[in-house]
Amino acid sequence: MRVRRRWDRFGGLRVLDLPAGESVESAIRRLRASGRYEYVQADSLRRTLATPNDPNFNRQWPLFNNGANNGIAGADIKAPAGWDVRTDAAEIIVAVIDTGVRLDHPDLVANLWRNPLEIPGNGRDDDGNGYVDDVHGINAINGTGTPTDDTGHGTHVAGIIGAVGNNGLGISGVAWRVRIMPLKFLGGIAGRGSTSDAIECIDYAIRQGAHIINASYGIEVGPVPFFDPAEFDAVRQARDAGIIFVAAAGNDGANLDLLAHYPASYRLENVIAVGNSANRDEPSAASNFGSGSVELFAPGTEVYSLSNNPASPYATLSGTSMAAPHVTGALALVKAQFPNDNYRQLINRVLRSVDPVPALIGRAQTGGRLNLDRALRSTTNRPFNDDFATRSRIRGENLAIRTDNNGATTEAEPPIAASPPVPRSGGNGPHRSTDSSASRPPAALTTPSSESSPAPRSMPLLRWPRTT
Repeated sequence: MRVRRRWDRFGGLRVLDLPAGESVESAIRRLRASGRYEYVQADSLRRTLATPNDPNFNRQWPLFNNGANNGIAGADIKAPAGWDVRTDAAEIIVAVIDTGVRLDHPDLVANLWRNPLEIPGNGRDDDGNGYVDDVHGINAINGTGTPTDDTGHGTHVAGIIGAVGNNGLGISGVAWRVRIMPLKFLGGIAGRGSTSDAIECIDYAIRQGAHIINASYGIEVGPVPFFDPAEFDAVRQARDAGIIFVAAAGNDGANLDLLAHYPASYRLENVIAVGNSANRDEPSAASNFGSGSVELFAPGTEVYSLSNNPASPYATLSGTSMAAPHVTGALALVKAQFPNDNYRQLINRVLRSVDPVPALIGRAQTGGRLNLDRALRSTTNRPFNDDFATRSRIRGENLAIRTDNNGATTEAEPPIAASPPVPRSGGNGPHRSTDSSASRPPAALTTPSSESSPAPRSMPLLRWPRTT
Protein backbone atom coordinates (compact mmCIF):
# COMPACT_ATOMS: atom_id res chain seq x y z
CA MET A 1 0.00 0.00 0.00
CA ARG A 2 1.63 3.23 -1.19
CA VAL A 3 1.23 6.70 0.35
CA ARG A 4 0.11 9.03 -2.42
CA ARG A 5 -0.16 12.20 -0.35
CA ARG A 6 0.55 13.26 3.25
CA TRP A 7 -0.33 16.38 5.28
CA ASP A 8 1.64 16.80 8.52
CA ARG A 9 -0.37 19.96 9.21
CA PHE A 10 -3.48 17.79 9.61
CA GLY A 11 -2.00 15.30 12.07
CA GLY A 12 -0.32 13.08 9.49
CA LEU A 13 -3.40 12.66 7.29
CA ARG A 14 -2.56 10.40 4.35
CA VAL A 15 -4.06 9.30 1.05
CA LEU A 16 -3.21 5.68 0.18
CA ASP A 17 -3.14 3.81 -3.13
CA LEU A 18 -4.60 0.34 -2.66
CA PRO A 19 -2.85 -2.79 -3.88
CA ALA A 20 -4.29 -4.45 -6.95
CA GLY A 21 -7.25 -6.65 -6.19
CA GLU A 22 -8.21 -5.09 -2.86
CA SER A 23 -11.52 -3.21 -2.64
CA VAL A 24 -11.95 0.07 -0.84
CA GLU A 25 -14.34 -1.54 1.64
CA SER A 26 -11.91 -4.36 2.44
CA ALA A 27 -8.99 -1.95 2.95
CA ILE A 28 -11.05 0.25 5.28
CA ARG A 29 -12.08 -2.72 7.42
CA ARG A 30 -8.48 -3.99 7.63
CA LEU A 31 -6.99 -0.60 8.55
CA ARG A 32 -9.66 0.15 11.12
CA ALA A 33 -9.13 -3.26 12.72
CA SER A 34 -5.45 -2.47 13.25
CA GLY A 35 -6.37 0.15 15.86
CA ARG A 36 -3.52 2.42 14.70
CA TYR A 37 -5.62 5.17 13.15
CA GLU A 38 -7.99 7.77 14.53
CA TYR A 39 -10.22 7.31 11.50
CA VAL A 40 -10.16 5.60 8.11
CA GLN A 41 -12.53 6.59 5.34
CA ALA A 42 -12.96 6.53 1.59
CA ASP A 43 -11.70 9.46 -0.45
CA SER A 44 -15.16 10.66 -1.46
CA LEU A 45 -16.08 12.87 -4.38
CA ARG A 46 -17.47 16.37 -4.25
CA ARG A 47 -19.09 18.34 -7.05
CA THR A 48 -19.91 21.92 -7.78
CA LEU A 49 -23.35 23.35 -7.07
CA ALA A 50 -23.82 26.41 -9.20
CA THR A 51 -25.44 29.17 -7.20
CA PRO A 52 -25.99 32.67 -8.54
CA ASN A 53 -24.60 35.80 -6.90
CA ASP A 54 -28.02 37.44 -6.81
CA PRO A 55 -28.33 38.83 -3.27
CA ASN A 56 -31.92 37.65 -2.66
CA PHE A 57 -31.40 34.10 -3.93
CA ASN A 58 -31.69 32.94 -0.30
CA ARG A 59 -35.35 34.05 -0.38
CA GLN A 60 -36.17 31.79 -3.32
CA TRP A 61 -37.10 28.61 -1.49
CA PRO A 62 -38.59 26.96 -4.61
CA LEU A 63 -35.08 26.85 -6.10
CA PHE A 64 -33.23 25.88 -2.93
CA ASN A 65 -35.19 25.06 0.22
CA ASN A 66 -32.96 25.01 3.32
CA GLY A 67 -35.85 24.37 5.72
CA ALA A 68 -36.39 27.99 6.75
CA ASN A 69 -39.89 29.28 7.58
CA ASN A 70 -41.03 25.86 8.75
CA GLY A 71 -40.16 24.32 5.39
CA ILE A 72 -38.59 20.95 4.73
CA ALA A 73 -35.04 21.08 3.42
CA GLY A 74 -34.91 19.70 -0.11
CA ALA A 75 -38.60 20.30 -0.88
CA ASP A 76 -37.60 22.29 -3.96
CA ILE A 77 -36.87 21.87 -7.67
CA LYS A 78 -33.12 21.13 -7.12
CA ALA A 79 -32.06 24.20 -9.09
CA PRO A 80 -28.40 24.52 -7.96
CA ALA A 81 -27.70 20.89 -8.90
CA GLY A 82 -29.48 21.38 -12.22
CA TRP A 83 -27.50 24.54 -12.91
CA ASP A 84 -24.34 22.45 -12.80
CA VAL A 85 -25.67 20.99 -16.06
CA ARG A 86 -27.15 24.12 -17.66
CA THR A 87 -28.09 27.66 -16.70
CA ASP A 88 -28.54 29.09 -20.19
CA ALA A 89 -31.52 28.87 -22.57
CA ALA A 90 -30.61 32.01 -24.49
CA GLU A 91 -32.07 30.79 -27.78
CA ILE A 92 -35.39 29.58 -26.33
CA ILE A 93 -38.35 31.94 -26.75
CA VAL A 94 -40.93 31.81 -23.97
CA ALA A 95 -44.19 33.67 -24.56
CA VAL A 96 -45.70 34.90 -21.28
CA ILE A 97 -49.39 35.48 -22.02
CA ASP A 98 -50.45 37.56 -19.06
CA THR A 99 -50.70 41.19 -17.89
CA GLY A 100 -47.50 42.25 -19.66
CA VAL A 101 -44.21 42.94 -17.90
CA ARG A 102 -42.30 45.89 -16.54
CA LEU A 103 -40.16 46.44 -19.63
CA ASP A 104 -37.40 48.37 -17.85
CA HIS A 105 -36.99 46.11 -14.83
CA PRO A 106 -33.22 45.88 -14.27
CA ASP A 107 -33.47 42.18 -13.37
CA LEU A 108 -35.42 41.30 -16.54
CA VAL A 109 -34.58 43.69 -19.37
CA ALA A 110 -31.54 41.73 -20.58
CA ASN A 111 -33.71 38.62 -21.03
CA LEU A 112 -36.53 40.22 -23.02
CA TRP A 113 -37.15 38.82 -26.48
CA ARG A 114 -36.27 41.21 -29.29
CA ASN A 115 -38.24 41.34 -32.55
CA PRO A 116 -35.46 41.23 -35.16
CA LEU A 117 -37.58 42.92 -37.84
CA GLU A 118 -38.77 45.90 -35.80
CA ILE A 119 -36.87 49.17 -35.47
CA PRO A 120 -37.63 50.62 -32.02
CA GLY A 121 -39.10 54.05 -31.68
CA ASN A 122 -39.63 54.91 -35.35
CA GLY A 123 -43.43 54.80 -35.12
CA ARG A 124 -43.71 52.31 -37.98
CA ASP A 125 -44.88 48.76 -38.44
CA ASP A 126 -41.55 47.63 -39.91
CA ASP A 127 -42.40 43.94 -40.20
CA GLY A 128 -45.97 44.48 -41.43
CA ASN A 129 -47.60 42.35 -38.74
CA GLY A 130 -50.15 44.96 -37.71
CA TYR A 131 -48.27 46.26 -34.66
CA VAL A 132 -46.20 49.42 -34.50
CA ASP A 133 -42.92 49.11 -32.58
CA ASP A 134 -43.63 45.65 -31.22
CA VAL A 135 -40.00 45.36 -30.18
CA HIS A 136 -40.56 42.96 -27.27
CA GLY A 137 -44.18 41.83 -27.63
CA ILE A 138 -47.72 43.17 -27.91
CA ASN A 139 -50.66 44.55 -25.98
CA ALA A 140 -53.64 42.76 -27.52
CA ILE A 141 -56.08 44.86 -25.48
CA ASN A 142 -55.32 48.13 -27.25
CA GLY A 143 -53.57 46.78 -30.33
CA THR A 144 -50.15 48.30 -29.59
CA GLY A 145 -46.61 47.00 -29.34
CA THR A 146 -46.22 48.06 -25.70
CA PRO A 147 -47.05 45.22 -23.27
CA THR A 148 -46.69 47.31 -20.10
CA ASP A 149 -47.74 45.60 -16.88
CA ASP A 150 -50.33 47.49 -14.84
CA THR A 151 -50.94 44.82 -12.17
CA GLY A 152 -47.58 43.12 -11.53
CA HIS A 153 -48.83 39.59 -12.18
CA GLY A 154 -47.05 39.11 -15.51
CA THR A 155 -43.81 40.64 -14.24
CA HIS A 156 -43.84 38.26 -11.28
CA VAL A 157 -44.45 35.27 -13.57
CA ALA A 158 -41.73 36.35 -16.01
CA GLY A 159 -39.25 36.74 -13.15
CA ILE A 160 -39.80 33.17 -12.00
CA ILE A 161 -39.08 31.92 -15.51
CA GLY A 162 -36.19 34.15 -16.41
CA ALA A 163 -35.04 36.92 -14.11
CA VAL A 164 -31.42 37.44 -15.15
CA GLY A 165 -29.28 35.09 -13.07
CA ASN A 166 -25.84 35.71 -11.62
CA ASN A 167 -25.96 39.44 -12.38
CA GLY A 168 -25.56 40.60 -8.79
CA LEU A 169 -29.12 41.95 -8.68
CA GLY A 170 -32.19 40.78 -6.81
CA ILE A 171 -33.09 37.21 -7.74
CA SER A 172 -32.51 34.52 -10.33
CA GLY A 173 -34.97 32.95 -12.70
CA VAL A 174 -35.07 29.20 -13.25
CA ALA A 175 -33.29 29.98 -16.53
CA TRP A 176 -30.49 32.53 -16.07
CA ARG A 177 -30.64 33.39 -19.77
CA VAL A 178 -33.82 33.03 -21.84
CA ARG A 179 -35.89 35.13 -24.26
CA ILE A 180 -39.09 36.34 -22.59
CA MET A 181 -41.81 37.48 -25.01
CA PRO A 182 -44.46 39.44 -23.04
CA LEU A 183 -47.94 39.22 -24.60
CA LYS A 184 -50.58 41.22 -22.76
CA PHE A 185 -54.28 40.39 -22.76
CA LEU A 186 -55.13 40.80 -19.07
CA GLY A 187 -55.49 44.26 -17.57
CA GLY A 188 -56.93 46.33 -14.76
CA ILE A 189 -56.82 45.62 -11.06
CA ALA A 190 -58.89 42.46 -11.48
CA GLY A 191 -56.66 41.16 -14.27
CA ARG A 192 -59.46 40.59 -16.75
CA GLY A 193 -59.18 39.80 -20.43
CA SER A 194 -61.16 38.44 -23.35
CA THR A 195 -60.75 35.12 -25.09
CA SER A 196 -60.28 36.91 -28.40
CA ASP A 197 -57.30 38.82 -27.00
CA ALA A 198 -55.82 35.62 -25.57
CA ILE A 199 -56.17 34.00 -28.99
CA GLU A 200 -54.45 37.00 -30.57
CA CYS A 201 -51.53 36.47 -28.18
CA ILE A 202 -51.34 32.77 -29.02
CA ASP A 203 -51.38 33.62 -32.72
CA TYR A 204 -48.57 36.14 -32.23
CA ALA A 205 -46.51 33.58 -30.33
CA ILE A 206 -46.91 31.09 -33.16
CA ARG A 207 -46.02 33.64 -35.86
CA GLN A 208 -42.94 34.82 -33.99
CA GLY A 209 -41.54 31.36 -33.34
CA ALA A 210 -42.11 30.88 -29.61
CA HIS A 211 -41.12 27.50 -28.22
CA ILE A 212 -43.11 27.54 -24.98
CA ILE A 213 -46.20 29.44 -23.80
CA ASN A 214 -46.80 30.13 -20.12
CA ALA A 215 -50.53 30.51 -19.37
CA SER A 216 -50.96 31.56 -15.74
CA TYR A 217 -54.64 32.39 -16.22
CA GLY A 218 -58.02 30.73 -16.57
CA ILE A 219 -61.66 30.79 -15.64
CA GLU A 220 -63.38 29.64 -12.47
CA VAL A 221 -63.88 25.91 -12.39
CA GLY A 222 -67.16 24.67 -13.76
CA PRO A 223 -68.72 21.69 -15.51
CA VAL A 224 -66.72 20.18 -18.35
CA PRO A 225 -69.25 21.51 -20.93
CA PHE A 226 -67.85 25.01 -20.15
CA PHE A 227 -65.66 24.46 -23.19
CA ASP A 228 -64.37 27.20 -25.50
CA PRO A 229 -63.89 25.83 -29.02
CA ALA A 230 -62.13 28.98 -30.25
CA GLU A 231 -59.52 28.89 -27.49
CA PHE A 232 -59.17 25.12 -27.90
CA ASP A 233 -58.42 25.56 -31.60
CA ALA A 234 -55.79 28.20 -30.84
CA VAL A 235 -54.01 25.92 -28.35
CA ARG A 236 -54.23 23.10 -30.88
CA GLN A 237 -52.61 25.29 -33.52
CA ALA A 238 -49.83 25.99 -31.03
CA ARG A 239 -49.43 22.24 -30.65
CA ASP A 240 -49.22 21.82 -34.42
CA ALA A 241 -46.43 24.42 -34.40
CA GLY A 242 -44.57 22.36 -31.78
CA ILE A 243 -45.22 24.77 -28.90
CA ILE A 244 -45.55 23.51 -25.33
CA PHE A 245 -48.45 25.11 -23.43
CA VAL A 246 -47.84 25.25 -19.67
CA ALA A 247 -51.06 26.12 -17.82
CA ALA A 248 -51.82 26.95 -14.20
CA ALA A 249 -54.25 24.40 -12.78
CA GLY A 250 -56.22 27.07 -10.92
CA ASN A 251 -56.88 28.04 -7.31
CA ASP A 252 -60.33 26.71 -6.46
CA GLY A 253 -59.28 23.63 -4.46
CA ALA A 254 -61.25 21.59 -7.01
CA ASN A 255 -60.82 18.14 -8.54
CA LEU A 256 -60.29 18.69 -12.27
CA ASP A 257 -61.21 15.08 -12.97
CA LEU A 258 -64.76 16.15 -12.09
CA LEU A 259 -64.77 19.80 -13.10
CA ALA A 260 -62.80 21.85 -15.62
CA HIS A 261 -60.46 24.84 -15.52
CA TYR A 262 -59.63 26.07 -19.02
CA PRO A 263 -57.16 26.32 -20.65
CA ALA A 264 -55.50 23.81 -18.28
CA SER A 265 -58.27 21.25 -18.91
CA TYR A 266 -58.01 21.08 -22.70
CA ARG A 267 -57.25 17.52 -23.73
CA LEU A 268 -54.29 18.30 -25.95
CA GLU A 269 -50.93 16.63 -25.56
CA ASN A 270 -48.96 19.90 -25.61
CA VAL A 271 -50.78 21.10 -22.47
CA ILE A 272 -49.26 20.60 -19.02
CA ALA A 273 -51.44 21.50 -16.04
CA VAL A 274 -49.43 22.46 -12.96
CA GLY A 275 -50.59 22.38 -9.35
CA ASN A 276 -49.19 24.43 -6.45
CA SER A 277 -47.02 22.86 -3.76
CA ALA A 278 -45.78 24.54 -0.58
CA ASN A 279 -42.41 24.47 1.16
CA ARG A 280 -43.20 21.24 3.03
CA ASP A 281 -43.96 19.32 -0.20
CA GLU A 282 -47.68 19.46 0.47
CA PRO A 283 -50.28 20.61 -2.02
CA SER A 284 -51.68 24.05 -1.33
CA ALA A 285 -55.24 23.82 -0.04
CA ALA A 286 -56.28 26.30 -2.73
CA SER A 287 -54.67 24.43 -5.61
CA ASN A 288 -56.79 22.51 -8.06
CA PHE A 289 -55.74 18.91 -8.53
CA GLY A 290 -56.62 15.89 -10.59
CA SER A 291 -55.39 12.31 -10.59
CA GLY A 292 -55.64 12.28 -14.38
CA SER A 293 -56.01 15.97 -15.25
CA VAL A 294 -53.00 17.60 -13.56
CA GLU A 295 -49.58 16.40 -14.66
CA LEU A 296 -47.37 17.54 -11.77
CA PHE A 297 -46.94 20.03 -8.96
CA ALA A 298 -44.34 22.77 -8.57
CA PRO A 299 -43.65 25.36 -5.87
CA GLY A 300 -46.22 28.13 -5.93
CA THR A 301 -46.74 29.29 -2.35
CA GLU A 302 -45.10 32.49 -1.06
CA VAL A 303 -42.86 32.83 -4.09
CA TYR A 304 -40.48 35.80 -4.18
CA SER A 305 -40.08 37.32 -7.64
CA LEU A 306 -40.20 40.57 -9.60
CA SER A 307 -42.69 43.41 -9.19
CA ASN A 308 -43.86 46.07 -11.64
CA ASN A 309 -43.44 48.77 -8.96
CA PRO A 310 -40.14 50.66 -9.38
CA ALA A 311 -40.24 51.74 -5.74
CA SER A 312 -40.56 48.11 -4.59
CA PRO A 313 -39.20 45.98 -7.43
CA TYR A 314 -39.69 42.58 -5.76
CA ALA A 315 -42.79 40.95 -4.30
CA THR A 316 -44.17 37.70 -2.86
CA LEU A 317 -47.22 36.05 -4.42
CA SER A 318 -48.90 32.65 -4.22
CA GLY A 319 -50.95 30.49 -6.54
CA THR A 320 -50.74 28.05 -9.40
CA SER A 321 -49.81 31.13 -11.44
CA MET A 322 -46.48 30.95 -9.61
CA ALA A 323 -46.17 27.16 -9.92
CA ALA A 324 -46.57 27.03 -13.71
CA PRO A 325 -43.61 29.30 -14.54
CA HIS A 326 -41.23 27.07 -12.56
CA VAL A 327 -42.16 24.30 -15.00
CA THR A 328 -41.89 26.69 -17.94
CA GLY A 329 -38.40 27.78 -16.92
CA ALA A 330 -37.37 24.16 -16.46
CA LEU A 331 -38.70 23.25 -19.91
CA ALA A 332 -36.72 26.12 -21.46
CA LEU A 333 -33.51 24.69 -20.01
CA VAL A 334 -34.48 21.14 -20.98
CA LYS A 335 -35.18 22.23 -24.56
CA ALA A 336 -31.79 23.93 -24.73
CA GLN A 337 -30.17 20.76 -23.35
CA PHE A 338 -31.99 18.40 -25.74
CA PRO A 339 -32.53 20.45 -28.91
CA ASN A 340 -33.50 17.47 -31.07
CA ASP A 341 -36.47 16.43 -28.91
CA ASN A 342 -39.97 17.30 -30.06
CA TYR A 343 -42.41 19.05 -27.75
CA ARG A 344 -43.85 15.85 -26.32
CA GLN A 345 -40.46 14.28 -25.73
CA LEU A 346 -39.43 17.35 -23.73
CA ILE A 347 -42.59 17.07 -21.66
CA ASN A 348 -41.83 13.38 -21.12
CA ARG A 349 -38.40 14.22 -19.71
CA VAL A 350 -39.88 16.63 -17.18
CA LEU A 351 -42.65 14.24 -16.12
CA ARG A 352 -40.28 11.27 -15.83
CA SER A 353 -37.99 13.28 -13.57
CA VAL A 354 -40.34 14.43 -10.80
CA ASP A 355 -39.60 13.75 -7.17
CA PRO A 356 -42.33 11.35 -5.98
CA VAL A 357 -44.15 12.93 -3.05
CA PRO A 358 -46.62 10.88 -0.97
CA ALA A 359 -48.93 13.86 -0.45
CA LEU A 360 -49.26 14.29 -4.22
CA ILE A 361 -50.19 10.73 -5.13
CA GLY A 362 -53.74 10.78 -6.42
CA ARG A 363 -53.57 14.54 -6.99
CA ALA A 364 -51.46 14.51 -10.16
CA GLN A 365 -50.67 11.91 -12.79
CA THR A 366 -47.02 11.71 -11.80
CA GLY A 367 -47.68 12.00 -8.08
CA GLY A 368 -44.67 14.26 -7.90
CA ARG A 369 -43.05 17.68 -7.78
CA LEU A 370 -40.79 19.22 -10.42
CA ASN A 371 -37.08 18.28 -10.26
CA LEU A 372 -34.94 20.39 -12.61
CA ASP A 373 -31.73 18.48 -11.94
CA ARG A 374 -33.14 15.08 -12.87
CA ALA A 375 -34.82 16.48 -15.99
CA LEU A 376 -31.56 17.96 -17.27
CA ARG A 377 -29.69 14.72 -16.58
CA SER A 378 -32.41 12.45 -18.01
CA THR A 379 -31.29 9.72 -20.40
CA THR A 380 -34.60 8.90 -22.06
CA ASN A 381 -37.58 10.79 -23.43
CA ARG A 382 -40.09 7.96 -23.14
CA PRO A 383 -43.38 8.65 -21.32
CA PHE A 384 -43.00 8.71 -17.55
CA ASN A 385 -45.43 5.80 -17.13
CA ASP A 386 -43.78 3.62 -19.79
CA ASP A 387 -42.14 1.66 -16.97
CA PHE A 388 -44.38 -0.28 -14.63
CA ALA A 389 -42.51 1.04 -11.58
CA THR A 390 -43.39 4.62 -12.54
CA ARG A 391 -46.91 3.96 -13.79
CA SER A 392 -49.67 6.47 -13.18
CA ARG A 393 -51.47 5.90 -9.90
CA ILE A 394 -54.90 7.15 -10.88
CA ARG A 395 -57.50 7.40 -8.13
CA GLY A 396 -61.18 8.25 -8.06
CA GLU A 397 -64.52 6.99 -9.29
CA ASN A 398 -64.83 9.57 -12.06
CA LEU A 399 -61.70 10.33 -14.05
CA ALA A 400 -60.67 12.59 -16.91
CA ILE A 401 -57.20 11.66 -18.12
CA ARG A 402 -54.97 13.55 -20.53
CA THR A 403 -52.17 11.35 -21.81
CA ASP A 404 -50.02 10.63 -24.84
CA ASN A 405 -47.95 7.58 -25.77
CA ASN A 406 -45.44 9.37 -28.02
CA GLY A 407 -42.20 7.38 -27.78
CA ALA A 408 -43.70 4.57 -25.72
CA THR A 409 -42.21 1.09 -25.81
CA THR A 410 -43.78 -1.19 -28.41
CA GLU A 411 -44.33 -4.79 -27.40
CA ALA A 412 -46.62 -7.74 -27.98
CA GLU A 413 -49.01 -8.65 -25.21
CA PRO A 414 -48.48 -12.13 -23.73
CA PRO A 415 -50.90 -14.84 -24.85
CA ILE A 416 -54.00 -15.10 -22.69
CA ALA A 417 -55.71 -18.48 -22.33
CA ALA A 418 -53.80 -19.85 -25.34
CA SER A 419 -54.97 -16.98 -27.54
CA PRO A 420 -52.51 -15.57 -30.09
CA PRO A 421 -50.58 -12.45 -29.05
CA VAL A 422 -52.42 -9.18 -29.54
CA PRO A 423 -50.23 -6.39 -30.98
CA ARG A 424 -50.00 -3.30 -28.86
CA SER A 425 -49.38 0.01 -30.54
CA GLY A 426 -46.55 2.34 -29.64
CA GLY A 427 -45.66 5.81 -30.87
CA ASN A 428 -48.45 8.29 -31.44
CA GLY A 429 -52.18 7.97 -31.22
CA PRO A 430 -54.80 5.87 -29.45
CA HIS A 431 -54.58 2.19 -28.66
CA ARG A 432 -57.03 -0.54 -27.76
CA SER A 433 -56.26 -3.68 -25.80
CA THR A 434 -58.67 -6.59 -25.62
CA ASP A 435 -58.80 -9.61 -23.32
CA SER A 436 -60.04 -12.51 -25.45
CA SER A 437 -60.26 -15.04 -22.63
CA ALA A 438 -63.12 -17.45 -23.18
CA SER A 439 -63.83 -17.55 -19.45
CA ARG A 440 -65.27 -14.05 -19.35
CA PRO A 441 -66.66 -11.47 -21.77
CA PRO A 442 -64.11 -9.38 -23.66
CA ALA A 443 -63.02 -6.21 -21.85
CA ALA A 444 -61.71 -3.27 -23.81
CA LEU A 445 -59.84 -0.09 -22.87
CA THR A 446 -59.83 2.69 -25.41
CA THR A 447 -57.70 5.81 -25.15
CA PRO A 448 -59.29 8.61 -27.19
CA SER A 449 -57.17 10.53 -29.63
CA SER A 450 -55.82 13.84 -28.45
CA GLU A 451 -57.90 15.43 -31.19
CA SER A 452 -61.08 14.56 -29.29
CA SER A 453 -62.75 17.19 -27.18
CA PRO A 454 -65.97 17.82 -25.31
CA ALA A 455 -68.86 18.87 -27.49
CA PRO A 456 -68.67 22.61 -28.12
CA ARG A 457 -71.32 24.66 -26.44
CA SER A 458 -73.01 27.76 -27.71
CA MET A 459 -71.33 30.75 -26.05
CA PRO A 460 -70.28 34.34 -26.67
CA LEU A 461 -66.66 34.81 -27.68
CA LEU A 462 -65.89 37.13 -24.79
CA ARG A 463 -65.43 35.95 -21.22
CA TRP A 464 -63.46 37.18 -18.26
CA PRO A 465 -60.57 34.87 -17.37
CA ARG A 466 -59.08 35.58 -14.00
CA THR A 467 -55.41 35.28 -13.18
CA THR A 468 -54.57 32.12 -11.27
